[in-house]
Amino acid sequence: MNCTPLQNGGSDKSLTNNQLEELLDQILIIEDIYYKLRRRGISLTELLKVRQESERTLPLYKIISDAGVEYAFTEKRIHKNRRRFPCGE
Repeated sequence: MNCTPLQNGGSDKSLTNNQLEELLDQILIIEDIYYKLRRRGISLTELLKVRQESERTLPLYKIISDAGVEYAFTEKRIHKNRRRFPCGE
């Protein structure tokens, strides 16, 4: 692979070939996650927003009910409310 160092947003910092290759690998991983979430009807932007607002890790479940959308961050939360959230069964 032959990569030319790129300018970083107009600054004088250049990316080495290895850094560029690592960046592209990470972009491909994020793209894969994006498409997997999209197939499940979940927006990556929405998921990251929920994580930021909750100051926790990423939620395990997206729960859609008549009351609206909720997120569960633990299996315990799903099992505790099994009647409300049948997806945990």
